[in-house]
Amino acid sequence: MYRWGMGIAAIVLAGAGPAQAATVIDSGTFDADDFVYESPSTTLGPGRYRFVVQTSVPVDGFFGDAIKQTTTNFYCDEGDGEFACGGDDVPTYASFTQVNPSRYLATLTVDAPQTVYFGGGGFETGYDEFDSCCEFEFSFETTQGGSYTLSYGAVPEPALWMLMILGFGAVGGAMRKRRTTASVSYA
Repeated sequence: MYRWGMGIAAIVLAGAGPAQAATVIDSGTFDADDFVYESPSTTLGPGRYRFVVQTSVPVDGFFGDAIKQTTTNFYCDEGDGEFACGGDDVPTYASFTQVNPSRYLATLTVDAPQTVYFGGGGFETGYDEFDSCCEFEFSFETTQGGSYTLSYGAVPEPALWMLMILGFGAVGGAMRKRRTTASVSYA
């Protein structure tokens, strides 16, 4: 039983992969009494991401957003074989929230591209949709000099967390079972 539990834990932990280190998108320094405004961008594929603005000293009046763009292209059968209808670009803003005097977090989900067709025997109408990520805007004031970094990391999916919890539970159960059987003595 113990080996079985350890085997499950090894598989779960191997599937989890190594913890992803933060990837820096932008960084810089500032002087005392500066007003800092930054608007960097980066390209990310489908997934859930946590963005972090970290300053070396507490700052005043911090405001910022992480922004993704969802583009939808609509296609209509105009009866002559032409398929054009229009499109729409919709931004999604995730505001940075303060978690301590010098750290701000925002989380965005970038969806995978999709194509949807409607109609009977052939292509009549449809649309495709994709997310472009990400642009950033943040600003703050400061009374002392310091530095800042903007970074991101992938947020683990809930299913991965559940697998890890089950794996640790199996290891705990196997260890408890082993300890229970080891304490039985025969006289």
